[in-house]
Amino acid sequence: MKIKIHSAELNRMMKTLGKCIDSRHQSFGNIEVIYDNNLLTLRGTNGMFSAVMSTPVMGGTGETFCLDGEMFGKACALNKGEVEIITEGKSCTIKGAGRTRIPIVEAKIPAFAHVENAKSTVIKAENFSKAFGGVEHAISTDEGQARVVLTGVNCEVGQYGMKMVALDGFMMAVEVAPCSGEQFKAIIPGSFMRLIQASTVDGEEINLKCDGTRIQANTEGMMISCPLLIGEFPDYQRILPKEFKTECLVNAEQLRTVLKNNAVVCNSSKLVKLVADGDVLTVSGNSERADYEAEISCQTQGDGIKIAFNQRYMVDTIGSIGADEVVMQFNGPSSPCVVTGKDTVGVRLVLPVRVMGS
Repeated sequence: MKIKIHSAELNRMMKTLGKCIDSRHQSFGNIEVIYDNNLLTLRGTNGMFSAVMSTPVMGGTGETFCLDGEMFGKACALNKGEVEIITEGKSCTIKGAGRTRIPIVEAKIPAFAHVENAKSTVIKAENFSKAFGGVEHAISTDEGQARVVLTGVNCEVGQYGMKMVALDGFMMAVEVAPCSGEQFKAIIPGSFMRLIQASTVDGEEINLKCDGTRIQANTEGMMISCPLLIGEFPDYQRILPKEFKTECLVNAEQLRTVLKNNAVVCNSSKLVKLVADGDVLTVSGNSERADYEAEISCQTQGDGIKIAFNQRYMVDTIGSIGADEVVMQFNGPSSPCVVTGKDTVGVRLVLPVRVMGS
């Protein structure tokens, strides 16, 4: 085999494939290279994620072989511009900025589990990315916890679109993205949602297929899949308060700025305090080394409120809302705060922190 391919395209393929192999385990560290009918295909799996990446190329006769996936990825990353991939006996050479020769290995990659009899929906990559970007911060990162479903995103596809819900016990986020196709429900691992987001670009259409046990994402030239998370996702509707005593409308960019400033000055305290009263919202914090306080304009309806939050949770919550103005709703210093963008459908919830003396 002797083919030519641009390094940018090769590195794009390996960016996705590299996250679907595991160099720590020999059986999952290899990739399969397939060249047939002017189509180059790379396949790999780490036992959970599986990926097939394809692109048209021009070259010689067809061939199939396996390589060390990590070394192939490193060799691809060394080059800019057009490169050649050449097989000679029991080795493969990547020729561009120098030559890298990698032995062809005898071991085959494990068989893929296929998604069959699946329900399918199509969503634009930019809509997927925007919705997932709004809920990603609320996905639990504690994979050792009892409720493993909280490390995923609860996806419900209905007539209204695709609803994504994430919660970790301290924060919750809900977003809806337009899509078309069949209805299904699935708890998709957060790491797989990140892989979809990282592997697609605006303008592409993502075909999501779900058979009840696995999820598969297809675009032109890409197929990635993984098992779903099995379990019962919490009833997030019951978590959301139905009525509020206080509502505060504030400029989103100003709020993001003062929250970030407080986190910089008072990073050791991990707390931020909010006081809403009339047309002023005061954001403050203190630590052993410094104090911070800022006032921004707001419109408060109902009772005034004095409340404290984990500063990272509040920074992430406000930062995840793509709106010019945000509405914060409260029922007291010990009740959840619900945050929405003005005139948007997304919902965020963040739990407060009890402060002595308040």
